[in-house]
Amino acid sequence: MERMGVSKGGKGGLILQTSSLASLISGSFDSAEEEMYTATKCAIMGLTRSMGKHETWVKEKVKMVAVCPWGVKTNMLKSFVHTMEKADGPRKSPSWYQKRLIEP
Repeated sequence: MERMGVSKGGKGGLILQTSSLASLISGSFDSAEEEMYTATKCAIMGLTRSMGKHETWVKEKVKMVAVCPWGVKTNMLKSFVHTMEKADGPRKSPSWYQKRLIEP
């Protein structure tokens, strides 16, 4: 913001952050390492939500947004699906989890 914001002499712009679906599902993994990953992605979403407000755009002409890609077939995603299966029963489609996790 200090270099991009118009109040500091910048031209404004767009900051695009890459988060993860993991930022929306804390507490759903089996290891401390996976939960640390989730915590860092939650931090990205927190920063984006706090700095991405409409008021920031009006004042600084800087828009901050984040994308949360679904998932890549990794051990961490397998761990999440396994944890969800234990909690929710038989495996459901990825779109079922996505709707459950993203919609308020």
